[in-house]
Amino acid sequence: MCGEVMLNKKLVVAVTLVLLAGVAAWASEGTYAEVVPLSSSVYQEMDDLYALTNMGTPSNSRPWTKGEAQMILGRIDANRLSRSAQKLYDHLVQEVASGLRWQFDDGFGLGVNIDLNGEMYTHTNTEDYVMDTDWLYDYERRAPLADGRFAFGIGKYFYNFFDFSFGSSRESYNDNIVELKNAENWTDAGIGALIPSDYGDVNTRHIYYDQYYQLFARRFGTNIPTRTDLSQTFPNRAVLAFGGTNWVVSFSRDRISWGNSHIGNMVIDDHALNNTYGRVAAFSKRFKFEATYLFFNTYPYTEDDLEAWERAPAKYTRVFMTHRLEHRIGKWLTYALSEDIMYQAPNGLNPYYMNPAYVFHNLDNKSIFNSLASLEIDVMPLGGLNLYGQFVMDQARSLNEGDEQADAYGYLGGMEYTFGLGDGAVATAVEYAKTTPEFYRRNYVDFITMTENGVVNSTNGYCHVTRFDYVGFPYGGDAQVIKWDVDYRIPQVMEAKFAITHMIHGQMSFFTSHNSNGNNEDGPDIKDSTPYGTVTRSTTFSLYGKYMVPKFLKWVDANVYGEVDYLTRTIGSSSPSSDVQLTLGVGLTF
Repeated sequence: MCGEVMLNKKLVVAVTLVLLAGVAAWASEGTYAEVVPLSSSVYQEMDDLYALTNMGTPSNSRPWTKGEAQMILGRIDANRLSRSAQKLYDHLVQEVASGLRWQFDDGFGLGVNIDLNGEMYTHTNTEDYVMDTDWLYDYERRAPLADGRFAFGIGKYFYNFFDFSFGSSRESYNDNIVELKNAENWTDAGIGALIPSDYGDVNTRHIYYDQYYQLFARRFGTNIPTRTDLSQTFPNRAVLAFGGTNWVVSFSRDRISWGNSHIGNMVIDDHALNNTYGRVAAFSKRFKFEATYLFFNTYPYTEDDLEAWERAPAKYTRVFMTHRLEHRIGKWLTYALSEDIMYQAPNGLNPYYMNPAYVFHNLDNKSIFNSLASLEIDVMPLGGLNLYGQFVMDQARSLNEGDEQADAYGYLGGMEYTFGLGDGAVATAVEYAKTTPEFYRRNYVDFITMTENGVVNSTNGYCHVTRFDYVGFPYGGDAQVIKWDVDYRIPQVMEAKFAITHMIHGQMSFFTSHNSNGNNEDGPDIKDSTPYGTVTRSTTFSLYGKYMVPKFLKWVDANVYGEVDYLTRTIGSSSPSSDVQLTLGVGLTF
């Protein structure tokens, strides 16, 4: 049951009109510090351009600033391009060199845009596919009804961005929201190292969990909110950055990604809608070094419990501290090494541990640290052909250690091929990924994260809802995944995608104990190979298309898009279930 205090609904409608007279239409020079969001087509188009020109791979540490994107584009010899490569190059020059919408003579730049999106969704199986994670076109991909974007820069080295998103929330009034300890999947083990099994022994300890999402379960829906599922996020994305031609310092609420995976990166992945992080990066034509600190919420409680912070199961501040070195060798080889550590601070952050030049693996106190080490590699032996892989070590037994804890690691490998077709480029990839059952799991500090997804006025009252996630690979441990996808795009005209994904996943999940005795306070000792225990097999087929409507007004961009997905899965020896999901949308940008 949620808290007894009822939420008083208030609808806040903010309309911002910016009228600037006598100002040039578009700036010719941009701000180096401007951060290019991961939703931008710049990344896929840059990957395609590099492959078509046999230039290897651009930096896989993303997002980029416009200063870095300009440096990356500057490696291309513009005098010897094919027809399709020339189209990509011309569009990229326009995207990475342009500044904010209005530029003043004192160096101040201002950008104001409004996105309006209409989307509808329908699917056939409303009994078995009722979670937000049951959709391929999930909440992270769904567009809000309206999004106002505001940015300003001063000179070339300062950039600030924030937005206001108005649309449907993930949770709604009609969801099945329960106390976490009453969830169908709950066991006496708790949730990893985050939530102990006895968190609810005191009645005022409230953690709420959604096990039926009405917006995703219903047969037909849209992104037009009602008062029972209204979300007003301000800001949804926020960036404060200082940067130049070879460096950036930023603090962001934004997507972030390390790696080239089509399935999911092992250390930091962009499947999460937003991460909050601080970042310092320096880059040249051959090298890139960065230190990134991701900050996580550890207090998933309702606002009606004023003393919840005193009794929180996770009483710690948690920071994922990372540093990464990327190196290009010639045009054909790029590799990256990273060292990463989850820091769980019991008495507030201690700057003593946070030096990005330190060797994190020397911080061997297992009660407050858990470390990863990773290797990424991209090799382009032939024009258009890229071979890539990632390997991440979570736990390995040294020569002077016992074998009480199971080894834990993950790896992936893939092959991409890109070629020109008319005015566009075709990119296709085949990839395989595998993680062991104990990947990301420990008894003191693990890599499970939790987020609050807004306030819900449910049938039982007023509460927050907590979701669990992994900082990296979206499927966690105990998974084998293979994927084939094809992408064809013509810049500023159209895009088409096709993908097939097959996954075999063991029973290891947020609700599964990492210890064979079912006690998460003991060490991770499950040495079974993947898949472990009850096995779920799933296959998905996806077809996506987008068309950019030719401009009917100079100051309006329009597009129409759609996706159809087929999903089937079998859990253990049960009968298979399947679902057909359809999404249609139209977008306008002012």
